[in-house]
Amino acid sequence: MPAGSMGTFHVVSRCVRREFLLDRDGRQGRLAGGLARWLPHVGLDLHASAVMSNHVHLVLRLRPDRVAGWDDATVARHALAVMPARTGLDRTVLPVSPEVVARYASQEAWVAQQRERLSTPSWLLRLMKQEMAMHANRQERCSGHFWEGRYHSTALLDLPAVLACMIYVDLNPVRAGIVSAPEQASWCSARHRAAQATGEPCDRAAADAALAAQLTPIADCAPVCPMTGAMQPNDLDARGYLLALDASGRQIVAGKRGHIPDGLAGILDRLGFTAEAWTAAMARGGAMLGAALGAPALRQAFAHRTGTRWCADTSGLWVA
Repeated sequence: MPAGSMGTFHVVSRCVRREFLLDRDGRQGRLAGGLARWLPHVGLDLHASAVMSNHVHLVLRLRPDRVAGWDDATVARHALAVMPARTGLDRTVLPVSPEVVARYASQEAWVAQQRERLSTPSWLLRLMKQEMAMHANRQERCSGHFWEGRYHSTALLDLPAVLACMIYVDLNPVRAGIVSAPEQASWCSARHRAAQATGEPCDRAAADAALAAQLTPIADCAPVCPMTGAMQPNDLDARGYLLALDASGRQIVAGKRGHIPDGLAGILDRLGFTAEAWTAAMARGGAMLGAALGAPALRQAFAHRTGTRWCADTSGLWVA
């Protein structure tokens, strides 16, 4: 994605050879804790997340507009919080003091570089993956790759694409057979969406709760116009999202089409899906990858902006 891009993306990163490297020695918690520390310092909104045993899903809205509004000192403070400055032969970490912030804020080229970095998920993914790889290699006293390549990102072009992908991510632990209900899963945003709706505490681990605190409210989980930056209207509330999540999860767990509850049908109508298309897609487990997801006209416009001929729909939710 180009620097300064606006929009919402589904980001996936997998462990090398898809080995189950994240379910050892508290690594899922460490990764979740790192994301929780870094997200307040970057121009990204977290809509959904699932830290699995061998891969990570994130649904992120890019907010270069937020970073553009920061003055140079604020950019320097955030940049140094995620990547501290070091000094001396022993590479001692410098504290993020007013003096250090002022020194770096006066460097025009450095500030411009950091402003760009803080506006893209590439920087967040680099921090996450580098920290985890170094930690795991120290634990196992080895060297080599921990992650498979960089990461894959899929543009989510309209509200149905965003919400469908969020549900897909929140149902990952169910599809993997780890839990029978989404709200039972650790390291997944679904459990925290459910807890927020009921008002009950759900912090099984401090790192899990800290990452949950970064979640965007459902009403604000909507894409933005790439030209104006205006957010698309979203009248779906937390209860409606959980109804859709629960009904979709039942389709996947049962392994058959099943029955769409009346509450879900209303939500689907508002999103522009047919119940049949949604049921069929969820029964297949969903396929929220590819270059972009969204209505055909939006995919065609996205392909034109990115210099490609067409963005195929892998989900089956839209008719070309």
